[in-house]
Amino acid sequence: MHKYDFKKLFCEVFPTSEEWTRWFFDSVVDENDLLGIENEGRTVSALMINSYPFVYQGSTLPSSYISCVATTRSQRGRGLMSELMHSALIASAERGDAFATLIPASRRLYFFYDKFGFSTVFYIDEKRYTSLHTFDVHDGYSEVDPDYDMFHRLEMRRACGVIHDRLRYSQIVTDLQIDKGIIVAVSDGAGNEAMAFAEVGSEIHVLDLPASSPEAEEAVLGVLRAKAGEKSIIVMGYPAQVASADTYGGAKLRSRAMLRIINVEKVLSALADANPDIRNIMRIHDPIIADNNATFELRGGTCKRIDPDDRHIDLDVSIDVLARVLFSAPSVGDIFGIATRRPFMSLMLD
Repeated sequence: MHKYDFKKLFCEVFPTSEEWTRWFFDSVVDENDLLGIENEGRTVSALMINSYPFVYQGSTLPSSYISCVATTRSQRGRGLMSELMHSALIASAERGDAFATLIPASRRLYFFYDKFGFSTVFYIDEKRYTSLHTFDVHDGYSEVDPDYDMFHRLEMRRACGVIHDRLRYSQIVTDLQIDKGIIVAVSDGAGNEAMAFAEVGSEIHVLDLPASSPEAEEAVLGVLRAKAGEKSIIVMGYPAQVASADTYGGAKLRSRAMLRIINVEKVLSALADANPDIRNIMRIHDPIIADNNATFELRGGTCKRIDPDDRHIDLDVSIDVLARVLFSAPSVGDIFGIATRRPFMSLMLD
């Protein structure tokens, strides 16, 4: 598909500024990442599927990020997007991805993506500060340039989720600049550091706040307040590793995005390698990716396909339930004897 055919559909469905659209199609969109359906020589349904690294259980696995999902108004309700999502998942499997991720554009679309084996596993811990809140900036912290090296160090501390390379980081920076947002970074020179990516309007929306410590987080919010003024601040931060997505222990978790496991064996191999004490037999059911329909044994740091015969199955689940188990809070994973952790994804061009 030629990206300018996609651009016509994109501009019909997504109202964005001329400046942002020009930059997006000149600098971000790659024709190799586009999938579409044509009708009478016109692109009527399309999406973009980008590659991102995904850190899971100490391994960096390939993943897809599906975005810009669009169907022209006159062709909606005909199953075109269902056909295209199926094709996107098969394409993701063929290029060796372990996961596919996406951010639904509205609440109702969570139910649509459920049909394709996606699970809501990405959450944010939403924190709100009034315009009168005072942040405690400890001695020793100073503002520094918000470069990629710092961002990468902080992202890797999170241990589970989507990672941005230098190119993606530069796109994040440009995206915020076009939207009149700001990026603030602080460091104490001794390894403690933090960054804040914020959109500034009547309120300050912090899209991500990677920090090495609570003190560094306070310091960067203090600098942000000094730059952006005395406004309410909403932080969409890293999720607390709690048992429930509801308010629990001070955390207010909000659903953020969805994930689908594309290659079960690759994912379970990473889990087994990082946790050699796990002994578990899992039978997985996947209606779309046939190769995932198998029984896997995790033992001694390895994962292998087995013929279950009459052996006891510890976990007999569909592909969406497997994702919900593997990416639940650690206390939930303890029930199944599996190491689990909530993942994180932010700053996507969605």
